[in-house]
Amino acid sequence: MDIREFTRELEVLRAYRGGYVGSNLLEALEKARLLIPRIRIRYPDPVARRFWAEAHDERMGQLKLTMEPNGPRWETDLAPVV
Repeated sequence: MDIREFTRELEVLRAYRGGYVGSNLLEALEKARLLIPRIRIRYPDPVARRFWAEAHDERMGQLKLTMEPNGPRWETDLAPVV
C-alpha cells in the first residue's frame, strides 16, 4: 500500500482525527512507533536524490552530489509509477 492509498483509507475509516492527513503522516506515525512497516524500500543515494529533484524542480540547483542518470536502469527498475 502506498502513501496515497494509506491516507485514503484513514480518511474513509476516520481513523485519524488530526487536522491533516498528508504524506508526512506515515513517517510521523512510524517515528512515534504507532505504525511499523513490514517492508522498507531503500534506494541508493543517487536514486533518492533523483526522486527528490523531480519532486522539487524549483530547488534542483541546490544538489551538489550526483543523481541517477537517464538510462535503462532508471527507466525500467526505478521510475516511480504515476
